Amino acid sequence: MKKQLIIILTVILFIAVELCGCSENKENRFIGTWKRQEPLTKLTFFSNGTLIQDLISGYKVNWEISNGRLVLSFSDNQATKKYIYDYSFLNNDNTFTLTAIQQIDLGFDCSGTYTKQ
Repeated sequence: MKKQLIIILTVILFIAVELCGCSENKENRFIGTWKRQEPLTKLTFFSNGTLIQDLISGYKVNWEISNGRLVLSFSDNQATKKYIYDYSFLNNDNTFTLTAIQQIDLGFDCSGTYTKQ
């Protein structure tokens, strides 16, 4: 009985460690600078949850993973705007694709395929 309990606890520990590691790695994959070719755009993700995007200089942009989606948000003089994207990583996490899942302002659509710089 004691041996079975040890085996069960070991399996539970491995599952818990695996689940903790997966959620952390999803956000870490974004950290760094990424470039899209058409139209030319560069995104730089920082580990503190901020983002530099060359099309909207002057705004503080925040990013997070929420419900399995990338959420970008920034404030202008009137309100905080949120843009939500589905994403998928390819090529050993050296490429990712963003697909907007809501109406996007023409000046801020980050949809497309990005390559790690």
